[in-house]
Amino acid sequence: MARPVDLKKKVEELRGYLIKYNGIPSQTEDLAAHTNIKYYIKNHSDKPEIKALIEEFDLIGQREKTGPARLKHRIKEIKTILEEYEAIPKEMSDYNKIYYFFNRYHNISEVEKLMYIYVASDCYLKVVGRPLYANHHYVMSVNCTLEGSCKYIKYVFEKYRMLPARKTPPMCMLYKELIRCERSSQANSCSVVFRFKILFIFLREMINLGCNEERFLNLVNNEDKKVAVK
Repeated sequence: MARPVDLKKKVEELRGYLIKYNGIPSQTEDLAAHTNIKYYIKNHSDKPEIKALIEEFDLIGQREKTGPARLKHRIKEIKTILEEYEAIPKEMSDYNKIYYFFNRYHNISEVEKLMYIYVASDCYLKVVGRPLYANHHYVMSVNCTLEGSCKYIKYVFEKYRMLPARKTPPMCMLYKELIRCERSSQANSCSVVFRFKILFIFLREMINLGCNEERFLNLVNNEDKKVAVK
């Protein structure tokens, strides 16, 4: 008599295949994975775990899957998750869902915009020319620099007339520098510090592009007043 299947383990196995192949693999790519996924979709879609997997990876009929109404709903769902986190989430199930969606629909303009606003790794690499994350002793860490962050933020603003999401790595790097600058400005002019010179060049460029971020304007105005006094 066959042993009962541990559905939780099976779902994780199927999820692994779907992430690896960015969807259901063809029979030539991986016959066993293809057959397994198709079997559970066809015969166990009533199970909550399988139903959740179908929703997570949009594993529905081809006609419905490509329909504009369904896609619009999926974009809205992904956008809601991103807005909640204000960045691409680190929580694994949401992270996988987001990147699966990005990889699948990256050629759609509305999805591409989400990728840039919430800083997908590929977008950062394309703009800055270096990876967003680096592997240090088998631990992935953010690889942002001030210069790279400024370059990325400026690019996104020029492209979409909005800043990247508040908790994305480039914006976190920028806010960290803004805080340092605000504290330093209480005693000395920030412009004498090389790192702050980079920051003020960036802030002025953003303002000239039409960015009305209050924090940017206040810092630049305060600095201009100090220079005028001298």
